[in-house]
Amino acid sequence: MLRIKIAFLLWLSAYLTGCGTAGSGRKAGGTTALATDLAANLSETRFSDIRMLQRQVAREKSVAVEIVFTGGVSHYGDAQDGIEALALEAVLNGSGQEIQAAELQRRLRTYGAQVSYRVGLEHSSITLHCTERHFAQAWQALMHVVLFPAFDTTEFAATRARYLERVNQATTDPVQVAAQQALAALLPMHAYGRSPEGTPESVTSLTLDSVQAHYGRMLYKHRLCVTSAGSLNPLKVQREMIGTLSMIGTDKNYVAPTVAELKTVLPTAPVFVPAELPETLARGIVALPPVGTREYAAAELALALLVSRLDDDLCQRRHLSCTVTGGVLPLTQPFGSIQFTSKVPNPTLRAAMENRKGILITGFGADEVAQKRAYILTRLYGSLQNSQGQAALLADAYAKPDWKAHLSNIALLQIVKPEEVNAAARKYFPQLRWCVVGNTGSVGRGVFEQK
Repeated sequence: MLRIKIAFLLWLSAYLTGCGTAGSGRKAGGTTALATDLAANLSETRFSDIRMLQRQVAREKSVAVEIVFTGGVSHYGDAQDGIEALALEAVLNGSGQEIQAAELQRRLRTYGAQVSYRVGLEHSSITLHCTERHFAQAWQALMHVVLFPAFDTTEFAATRARYLERVNQATTDPVQVAAQQALAALLPMHAYGRSPEGTPESVTSLTLDSVQAHYGRMLYKHRLCVTSAGSLNPLKVQREMIGTLSMIGTDKNYVAPTVAELKTVLPTAPVFVPAELPETLARGIVALPPVGTREYAAAELALALLVSRLDDDLCQRRHLSCTVTGGVLPLTQPFGSIQFTSKVPNPTLRAAMENRKGILITGFGADEVAQKRAYILTRLYGSLQNSQGQAALLADAYAKPDWKAHLSNIALLQIVKPEEVNAAARKYFPQLRWCVVGNTGSVGRGVFEQK
């Protein structure tokens, strides 16, 4: 078993210790203990041809395991959007070949176990979270349906109806709908422009046979990796898993799908999508450098600072009726996104563009960079306070080809300098490509001049 020492977590510890003594409310000792545990108890191994990354935290009284299926939306066509989410919904809420759905749920409640799933652009996952005492029983119960789902016709019809209702409810949020429309318009030929949750039309078209076939393709060893975090010794966790996961097959004819290079599919001019909405939405995206580089960390900080500065100027100081959100998506091909919604689009968007240009001239000060850095790292520290958060962090990184780069970004956020942040702002802010959804007739193209 390969032991991997993560030095950046110690750097994170030192920084957050400083935050604690400065009045953040965090105890320095607790932060140091967390970072030390994480650095000393991270191990990577492979058993039964399945990759596994584990983190042992002695004081944690629970254990979380994520079974990660790599691939995401690139593994199916847009007519099947939502198929991975519906497959996991059907498996986790249905019966197994040797256990009824009601009995499975009863056992999980008895063991105090929680089971959930996540779907994304590049991977999906199933999470089991329970006490260390009942891990073996909860794992075996879950495997009854994960490895041998029954895909009962009646159960599937009920599950699809419930899932379709949730998808339909999402379409009642005009901002959420417009945001997805903007992304689809900016990336019409790219997997990142599609919704892994699906649309009412795509979910309605999914049949039991198509969902069952897709889940069968998901459950191959070459598409799986497993992450775990908690108090159990990694060897004990593996002992429980080896017997079950070794039954999973391998597709020797599998060919990984290719995804278009993000930079090559971004439009060179603003895109306008007319829509009857109470607010006009503008979304800009930009392709970023590879995760795990100093330039990526600098761009992440720069984008977070831009969102804060625009929100302060437009919403707090000018009192414009708008919202400003944004951030980076740390995908294999990462991109940054910034989004405005406004009932009076022209004044808001014009002010936003002018403000963006002003930032390129004045830049961000050292104190401003330090405060935003502390905010980001403190939020990260908070997400690592339980085994579930730690397993999820590992899963999101481990599903990537270069997972160490995704984890090392934490260290780079700690050490990147203000001048690097300003250099990234000057380089990437002008490259933002925009889409406007809504009352586009009132928005002039000059507002989005890219110079």
